[in-house]
Amino acid sequence: MCAINNTPKKIIHFNEHGINQHTYSANMGLSKTANFAFTAFKNEGCRYAIFLDQDTVVEMSLLETYIDRVIEFLQKNPNFVCCSIVNDNTIPFHSFDSVKRIRNSGTVFNLNNFISAKGFNENYFVDMMDYEFSIRASHLGYFFAKYNVDNGFDHESEQGNRHVNIFGKRIRVRKYPLQRVFNILSGIFSLTFKSLKSNNWSMAFHLIT
Repeated sequence: MCAINNTPKKIIHFNEHGINQHTYSANMGLSKTANFAFTAFKNEGCRYAIFLDQDTVVEMSLLETYIDRVIEFLQKNPNFVCCSIVNDNTIPFHSFDSVKRIRNSGTVFNLNNFISAKGFNENYFVDMMDYEFSIRASHLGYFFAKYNVDNGFDHESEQGNRHVNIFGKRIRVRKYPLQRVFNILSGIFSLTFKSLKSNNWSMAFHLIT
């Protein structure tokens, strides 16, 4: 197992559990560190890898079962670049469905397809890197899926989100620095234009709504 640490300080408990730790001297961004880890896994002969953020809570007793089911799906569907483990209640539990884009944390990647699609664009430090990859990979003929589970995966409780009601609809919001808000809006504008240019109308609509 490989862990990417964006600080110069070694995390001791990683070493205690036999996790290979690569440490950067500064925060190099999510896209660059993910590319490094996935390339390292591929060079070690791995065919699949799961991406987990530090704020995703998982039940280890269920994680292996979920990963096995997702890998089986990816093996049967070689034109899918990845499948995200989610708990969003939009489809029956323990079923698969196609989606327009990847989700970062909880996503299992087919590494051959990920490398073939040139990985994440490192010009996107964190925000919008998943959208940019999805647009580019879709243009190359790849697809994305989600696998819905009823427990064992929590993407929200550690994120510091709050919810507000707008016209009766419950919206999840999070406080960001002004510069990050500007980067997100700039990314939405440029990727919407890129989607329209590649005739990916559904992604363009998804970005602006």
